[in-house]
Amino acid sequence: MPYYYYKPPKIYDMIPREGPTKGGTHVHIFASEFKKNKHILCVFDGVKTRAKLLNPSEIECVSPKRPSPGSVPVYVTYEEDGDKSKSTSLQYLYYETPEVHSIEPPCGPTYGFTQIMVKGKNFVDMGLNKAKCIFNGKHAMNVTIIDEGTLYCSSPPMTRAESLMPYMDMRHTVEITLNGAETTDNRIKFHYYPDPEISAVRDSERGPTDGGTHSTLLGRGFKHENVCNLKIRYGALEVTPTIKNGTMI
Repeated sequence: MPYYYYKPPKIYDMIPREGPTKGGTHVHIFASEFKKNKHILCVFDGVKTRAKLLNPSEIECVSPKRPSPGSVPVYVTYEEDGDKSKSTSLQYLYYETPEVHSIEPPCGPTYGFTQIMVKGKNFVDMGLNKAKCIFNGKHAMNVTIIDEGTLYCSSPPMTRAESLMPYMDMRHTVEITLNGAETTDNRIKFHYYPDPEISAVRDSERGPTDGGTHSTLLGRGFKHENVCNLKIRYGALEVTPTIKNGTMI
């Protein structure tokens, strides 16, 4: 009877190489060759999970839950052979699941690029621009992490069709990913509105330097349901207006 020798798999890459301690991250592991007639296991620091063979050089497995953050070795083996077919190992980093608590401002114009401050916890920079703000489950925007509880990102622009939707459909969810795959469990709404326009100034177009002059501004978009933090700027100075019958005073 013939006897066949084969080499244990030699893994050379893993994407992503990090994930939250809650587990559930779909990890792709690459090797020179996996035997297609074998039951392949991924082993995360001694915890085994069944792998799915995608092609002769790529498998997918799901990270198990871990009680605390930290870096652990990951290797691949064939179930029938046990550790006799153990592969080389790579390091996988577990981190605490990030949370989003609030955003400021909570709204911005449909042309996008409103800088948003996101407050939460467990924000960790994984490098290589992996951290992103995800708007409406599909628009990934770059992130600047300030500390574990603060980061900044910008809102993506809406398409013309999106900007003509009812106001309820112009409220997009905001979530955070640190590894480019897993996102936060909780989400915050960001409200879009058409850019307000001032068409005319009525009653008074000038006044004394000590202020107090009342002016009426005519235009559109002042009372859109998604508008927040409405202000009027006189140069660099801001004042809070009063809205009456679609005009600002």
